[in-house]
Amino acid sequence: ELPRWESPSEDALITHCAANDPIVEAFRMLRFSLSFVRRTAKVMVLTSTTPHHGKSFISRNLSVVFAMANKRVLLIDADIRKRRTAGLTSWLVDVDNQTRLEDIVVKDSLTKGVDFLPAGILPPNPAELLMSDRLEELVAVAREQYDFIIFDTTPIFGVADASIVDRVADLTLYEMRLGMQEKAFLPELEKMYQDKQSLPYT
Repeated sequence: ELPRWESPSEDALITHCAANDPIVEAFRMLRFSLSFVRRTAKVMVLTSTTPHHGKSFISRNLSVVFAMANKRVLLIDADIRKRRTAGLTSWLVDVDNQTRLEDIVVKDSLTKGVDFLPAGILPPNPAELLMSDRLEELVAVAREQYDFIIFDTTPIFGVADASIVDRVADLTLYEMRLGMQEKAFLPELEKMYQDKQSLPYT
């Protein structure tokens, strides 16, 4: 659980806080818990039921707290349904393997040790593009360069993208924000996990 944080802005990072601030300690505990759950996990996917649960907030600050432990982190925006600059989709469409990872990442984007791979330009076929073998190739290359790879994906309901990206993950975090998720959904989430119909979660 993460405490409520009245951050100065939507994109604020825990690097702006004192080292003993409760939100910083909470992310340290999350880092420890993830290591305890699966020590060998390097690739993580973050998703939620619907938007506005805090996926991007948690993925950014989880990346930062790993970097605070001197780990190299690649944060990937896997919501490729947004029109942006070169990024993930540039890699996925390049079947000739001409794109180099170092050419499309933003070095030390959030803080020292955290590189960022933007979503890229909106493709006409986002789900099919994410299904290509190029995603596995990206993860294989990134594993050689980074200690952790964190995918910030779309919510699980509405589009299939998060479930598709999940195939490359060692561990998946399912985010739920207090006051936005009905408790009645929890048994359904547990059933999805047990039946392996959708994403695993922690």
